[in-house]
Amino acid sequence: PIETFSPTVRPSEFDPDRANVLNDITTFLGDTSGIAGLIKDVDARASHDLGTVSAFQILNEENVGPNMTLSFANSIKAVKTRDVVDGLALTTGSLKLFQPKADVSASLITVAGRLGKFMVAGSFNDDSILNISGPNGLLNRFSVTDDFDGQINVDGRAGRIDVGGDFAGALKIDGSNPKGLALRTLNVGGTLTEGAFYVDGHVGALSFANTLGTADEALVINGNLAKIRVGTDRAIHGSDFALDLSVDGDLKAFEAFGAVTGDIFARGDVRKFMVTADPVTAGTDILAGKIDIL
Repeated sequence: PIETFSPTVRPSEFDPDRANVLNDITTFLGDTSGIAGLIKDVDARASHDLGTVSAFQILNEENVGPNMTLSFANSIKAVKTRDVVDGLALTTGSLKLFQPKADVSASLITVAGRLGKFMVAGSFNDDSILNISGPNGLLNRFSVTDDFDGQINVDGRAGRIDVGGDFAGALKIDGSNPKGLALRTLNVGGTLTEGAFYVDGHVGALSFANTLGTADEALVINGNLAKIRVGTDRAIHGSDFALDLSVDGDLKAFEAFGAVTGDIFARGDVRKFMVTADPVTAGTDILAGKIDIL
């Protein structure tokens, strides 16, 4: 508890105007009510439900692989930490909230149904996997404030996915409803580099602030794509739509700021196609890729 620390590091209790992140432990940690200590090297399994799990950190003892187990067949209400999640193997039928305030590493999260919010205030690292499956599989909201380097596999539907930094991981969505959207929205605040992107179904909107991929990569959508925008951060110049885009359906709107060096394929109607030069690409061949519309 905070009360066990010396009063010299707890000025917010006695002189709130003087408290700051440098001299007050409560201000530094934020609201720690209901959150204390570590959960480490636990193997908890049951056939019914689990409420809210709160801790400072969730870890496994060896720091190798997902060895810290939470397996509850019906549901888990929430998993919240003030710091990292490292080495967690979580399995459940539904999960309302997963909210670590730092990186997720070496973890395997499997939800056989609905996942409400997966909110990471950090990075989702390359040794971590999120699986959504089942007849009602839904990833409603996924957000990382920093980089996405891990894997997301969705058998069903995905709502909104936000990546604050770079996208270097793998996203695979097998849509369960041929008439609805398999993915509603994806926003990437940085660059897509060395990532894998595949959606079997219709997609709403894709937005990338900077360069999209490299020449040896492809973005594949087996369905319609309502809108894709690349180079949306106008403070960044020289963005490039560099990978190949394959849309097995209609491509309603394509917008790129900077240049397009990748190939574009659409097996349907294209209603809007716009490439706009910026100060770096002005005067160059801004549409160097091949455009193929069937």
